[in-house]
Amino acid sequence: MTKEYEYLESRIQSITKTFEEVLPSDQLNQTDDKYQNLIKSYILLCHAEYEKYFEDLCLTIISNAKAKFDASGETSAPLLCLSLMMKKEFKNNESARERLNNLYSNYHTLIKANHGIKKSNIEEMLNPVSLIVESLSDVYLGSMDTFGKKRGEIAHNDSNALKTLYNFQVEKSKILDILNDTLEQIDNKAETYL
Repeated sequence: MTKEYEYLESRIQSITKTFEEVLPSDQLNQTDDKYQNLIKSYILLCHAEYEKYFEDLCLTIISNAKAKFDASGETSAPLLCLSLMMKKEFKNNESARERLNNLYSNYHTLIKANHGIKKSNIEEMLNPVSLIVESLSDVYLGSMDTFGKKRGEIAHNDSNALKTLYNFQVEKSKILDILNDTLEQIDNKAETYL
C-alpha cells in the first residue's frame, strides 16, 4: 500500500466520521436543506481527496522514475510510457535528458491542471506513468464517471443536484466502495513502481 493510499484512506475515514457525527442517522431527517448541504459537502470533500490521491500518486511515480534516470540512467516503464504518451515536438539538437526534462515538466503541468476523476481525467493522468486505464474494469470507470458527474452537478448547482435528495448512507457506501474496491487495485499496481 502506498503512502498516498494510506493518506487517502485516513482522510476519507476522518471526513466520514465528522459527517456521521453531525448528520441524523434517520434518512427522513436528512431532507432539510441544512442536512442536504452537509451531504453535498461530504461528496465534494471526498471527491477532492480522490483527485488529490491520483495527482499525488502519479507525480510520485514519475518523480521517482526520473530521479532513478538522473542518478543512474536507469529507464523504467513509467518513463517509457511518458515518452510515448506525452505530445511534444522534437528539437534536432535536443538530448534525451533534455527531452525527458521537458516531458516531465509538461506532465507535471498536466497533473497540476487536472480537475476531475472521470475516465478522461484518469486516462490522462495514469496512462503516461504506465498505469494503463484499459486494465481497469468498466464497472470501476463507470463508478468514477458517475461520482465525477455528481460532483460537477453539485459544484455547479446543476438542476439535477438542486432537485435530488441525497442520502448520506447511500453516498457514504458509494464513496467507500470506490476506496476499498478499485483504488486498492490501482494502488497495488502503482506500488511496483515506487
